[in-house]
Amino acid sequence: MKWGLIIAALAITWVIFRARTARFLCPECHHEFQVGILSYITAPHMLSKRLVTCPNCGHRGMLPPEN
Repeated sequence: MKWGLIIAALAITWVIFRARTARFLCPECHHEFQVGILSYITAPHMLSKRLVTCPNCGHRGMLPPEN
């Protein structure tokens, strides 16, 4: 049980770190932006891409993080 909690804590820490450092580049207006932690975690994703919306132009699509 103790190892399960340690692994869960490490996984949560990794996801929060990734959410804070991930930046996306809009293919329409070339604006670089970040999304909030909750949006990052709950966004539908496939492989390395996440469904995000550009705050500058409103483009919505599956984008890979740029870092």
